Amino acid sequence: MNRDIRRMRPMGIADILDETVELYKTSFVLLVGIAAVVYVPYSIFERYYLTPLIGTVARPGPQNTPDLSNMFFLLGATAISYLYLMVATPFVTGAMTYAVSERFLGRRTTVLSSFKQVFSASVFGQLLLVVLLQTGALAIPMVIMGIVIFASAMAVTMSHAALYIAIPIAVVFVLGSAFAAAYLLLRLALVGCSVVVERRGIGHALSRTWTMMTGNMLKCFVLFFVAGLVTAIVSWVSTIPTQTLITTSMLRGGSASQVILIIHTIIGVISTTVLAPVMSIVTILLYYDIRIRKEGFDLELLASELDARTRQIGAFGAQPLPQEQVPAPQPTEQAPSESESSPQ
Repeated sequence: MNRDIRRMRPMGIADILDETVELYKTSFVLLVGIAAVVYVPYSIFERYYLTPLIGTVARPGPQNTPDLSNMFFLLGATAISYLYLMVATPFVTGAMTYAVSERFLGRRTTVLSSFKQVFSASVFGQLLLVVLLQTGALAIPMVIMGIVIFASAMAVTMSHAALYIAIPIAVVFVLGSAFAAAYLLLRLALVGCSVVVERRGIGHALSRTWTMMTGNMLKCFVLFFVAGLVTAIVSWVSTIPTQTLITTSMLRGGSASQVILIIHTIIGVISTTVLAPVMSIVTILLYYDIRIRKEGFDLELLASELDARTRQIGAFGAQPLPQEQVPAPQPTEQAPSESESSPQ
């Protein structure tokens, strides 16, 4: 059954969060199924293989120095995990965006049909470009921040008098870089939604979402902050007992038991998979909220549905309204003729 379009309305921050909880509950199996396809293998690899490998590299050797014998394997495994995420993120983001959009509009979809929307090379390439742009928006200011901090530290070592100049400059650049990264990420927050929902290319999506986010930056920041904070707290609370045991074993120069690693992996897989849809739901709801406010998307959808109903009625023939229905004439009893009525 389609969503009652009359219920679609501009939403505030509290309304979007309430709708996020509702969509999450009603579409739990669908959304978690999409997330599980990508995040279950990654979480198993990260928590069961990488975590003990880090402890092996950091464990002191015979001369009380770090044991670097497994450094090559650690770097290779880390590179593989990041490469996997780089390729898998467009798939899961696109499928999740499509599924949330369909469920918000009251339509039915499945895990397989959601992934089919991203299997085409054009859509996947555009979503991969979106991931690269968002990564660059975060990485470039961070690189600038690191260069400024390093240059400030070098200046201070050369001259103590430069301390009073280098520190204020470093603080300004650090804050400016952090602000620039946050600004670009918020401006690009809805590009993926536009690519998946509108299918008009990455150029159109960039210019369109840049305009859509005008006047909605603070709202987007609050929503992302709340959603990110809740998911981070839930994930941290669920894994902190086993993570503490693993870290304690590493600090003592040993390694955690297989039982602890397996429990930690299972908890991590469940928490990552279950929490993955939250940010996608918040993002797509913000996307539709802005379209309703700025473009009257609810009225456009209503007109489209009414037009579809009109076409359907026209195809099967228009039915008269009750007041237009004229009863069919009833047959009247004819009077007998003279030949029939006269006696024989």
